This record gives sequence, structure tokens and C-alpha cells, in this order.
Amino acid sequence: MATSWDYHTQPAGRPAQVTDHWPLLDQAGFDVTGYEQTHAGRNRQEQTSRALLAAASELAAETGEHPAERRARIAEMNAAPACVTHRVLMSAKRRPSPSQLACRTEAAVLEHE
Repeated sequence: MATSWDYHTQPAGRPAQVTDHWPLLDQAGFDVTGYEQTHAGRNRQEQTSRALLAAASELAAETGEHPAERRARIAEMNAAPACVTHRVLMSAKRRPSPSQLACRTEAAVLEHE
């Protein structure tokens, strides 16, 4: 299980994001068993963003940054949700590798001998 955001565009200055995690899970050898939008995710993200911006001076003091630099970094991060399509809750099960399948087949044959 995992949660993430699906993006419709790339946020400026942020790491590359994906439009749909399902194909990535499939390519990585997972069978997707659930892929649901979480409807309160955007609201929670916006609340967190506002709280971080309000605490920018405190956060800067903790890290030794200049408050204006910290506020600029938070503002950059806060621009990312405008690029989001939706937040998703994903569940997936790892597909057996070919060698695992071969071992299972061999064990089944031996079991029936």
C-alpha cells in the first residue's frame, strides 16, 4: 500500500512526477489490486502548506537558513499541487519472478510423483 499524487504537468523546480502510477507498478512486476482517489488529500495538503508557510521563520531558525530563503523554498513546494490531478491510494501484489514460478512448478511435479 502506498499513497502518491498523479500529475497532469511537471511542477517547476521539483523532481519529475508521473501522470499515472499504475503502469509503473505493472512494469515493476506488480499486479495492482487497488487504485483509488483519496478525496481529502488536496485539502490536507493545502492546510499543511499554509502551516509551513506560517512557520517559515521558525523552520529557518532550526536549519540555520535565512527566513526569506526558507519561505521561497516553501512557496516553490506549494506550487506543486496546482500540477496535481489527484491523490491516489494504491495497493499491489508482487508477481512471482520466472525463477519462483519454475520452483513452484517443479515442487508441484515432485509432489505428484
